[in-house]
Amino acid sequence: MSAQKSSLAELEARLQALEAENRSLRKKFKLLETQNSAAAPAAKTDPNELTPVENQLPPPLQEAAISSLIGGITHDFNNLLSAIMGNVFLLLRQFEEGPQKDRLRDVQKLCQNAADMTAQMLIFSRRNVHKRESLQLRNFMHDFGKMCRVLLPQDICLEIGEVADDLILQIDASQFQQMLMILVTNAQDALGGQNIPTIGISVEHFSADAKFFAKHKALKQSELVCISVIDNGCGIPQQLQQQIFTPFFTTKQQATGLGLSMVADAVERLQGAIELTSIAGQGTIMRLFLPCDRQAINERRNGSREELEYGQGELLLLADDDDFVRDSHKDVLVQLGYRVLAVADGRQAVEAFTEYPQVVMAILDVAMPKLDGISAAQQMRQLRPELPVLFMTGYADRVLAKQSLPVDAELLHKPASMPELSRRVQRLLAKYGGSAV
Repeated sequence: MSAQKSSLAELEARLQALEAENRSLRKKFKLLETQNSAAAPAAKTDPNELTPVENQLPPPLQEAAISSLIGGITHDFNNLLSAIMGNVFLLLRQFEEGPQKDRLRDVQKLCQNAADMTAQMLIFSRRNVHKRESLQLRNFMHDFGKMCRVLLPQDICLEIGEVADDLILQIDASQFQQMLMILVTNAQDALGGQNIPTIGISVEHFSADAKFFAKHKALKQSELVCISVIDNGCGIPQQLQQQIFTPFFTTKQQATGLGLSMVADAVERLQGAIELTSIAGQGTIMRLFLPCDRQAINERRNGSREELEYGQGELLLLADDDDFVRDSHKDVLVQLGYRVLAVADGRQAVEAFTEYPQVVMAILDVAMPKLDGISAAQQMRQLRPELPVLFMTGYADRVLAKQSLPVDAELLHKPASMPELSRRVQRLLAKYGGSAV
């Protein structure tokens, strides 16, 4: 059963249980009423008087149900995109330069855009899960801008500057999205009464000097990304500017006073810095300075991200329960020079690994029937502790919440580009000295 169907079944069962409990309590209440008034047994409950049980769910349960549903849809959609992107990659290698190849490249770009949109949905639903990874800011800010334009009132002008292609953070995307939304929401609240209310966001490279280091003790590196959120609102009086990052401090009637303190705490944990510039009656600039992901930036600047890396006949074990994904990834890996054993679940993967000692690496989907990828990898490493393992997932927070990845294993999110897949395979093989047997 897919994650989506499982989530819906769980939610339906929960709703049915609550509905039954609701009816039982109402019946008991009616009976008590009639007993107290010396009346006959309780009358039948009118179904039309019952409040929909969905509306009785507490907000945390509602959010969990929505998050679970989005996760299931995301998993299935990312698998579809993975299969499409794999097949497009194979087709591109068969065509000479021309209109057909250009159209296939357009399909590739559309798939990537769809993957980015899906990632934003997942980030929005996964508020409490923080996992740092390389975040390319150009695509992220493009999608964040789309979301803001939906959420902000139409009379507010939102301006997002051009973002360089090589600005990359090592950060949890959901946490970063929350930080930006807090700043944008605060900017929105300050815009009342403006003729042309405007919020601007800029993302730029910043090099910290000795003076900046002296001012911000949490910094550990000089190469930073500066994210500025600018508004032309009422501004913040000078006497209040030293207090706005204090927990529970607020000037709003209905607010917790925790938003900016949470942002400041997150920035400190990320070994960054935060600065405020504001003039009462003119507007505010809030700047976040966060460390660059230098390794990812160097790879992008060296032009290595779109280059394919080839094998030399090594035997790889590939396990994925989605037929289309498994077939397309197998064909891609064969095109890249590998031999591939492809199986449909974790149990088959363990059996194939036991039968074929020539396998030098395992590529495993995280969520699979019969035996998940993490459990399969653990069994394989009992036989060969140094086995390189690459996990792939469309969305598997439920599995990852219960089990940690094995030591030195890597995780690749679907849909991944084929150059990225080729690099990850070669990197793990080089790390463990894998070679064809």
